[in-house]
Amino acid sequence: MSRNLAQAAATSTAMNAATDAATGGAQDPLQAEVDRLLVGLRRANELAERFERLWYLRGDALDKALAALQQARAYADQDVVVVRDEDILARKAQQRAVLNELHAAVRAIEQSMKENV
Repeated sequence: MSRNLAQAAATSTAMNAATDAATGGAQDPLQAEVDRLLVGLRRANELAERFERLWYLRGDALDKALAALQQARAYADQDVVVVRDEDILARKAQQRAVLNELHAAVRAIEQSMKENV
């Protein structure tokens, strides 16, 4: 910020020197004040435009970051669902294995009963 003030002061000094040189050093005090205020106004406009550009760029960067965050959350949610699906499939496989063992045991019992009859 102090660098900006130094640049504004240098610009003001340069404009005052140019005006003094053009008028032979005899400048009306009111004109000098008008010149000084115009320099300040120009500098304020430059700073406002710069702020506006940075604000819009910041908004674009923020939008991109939010979009990336939403994608990451969707991806993370998808991974959780896949893990849950894998857990469910693993449980179903375990249940099938237990049921197959039970069916095999029942068949073995039925077979042994047929043989004993």
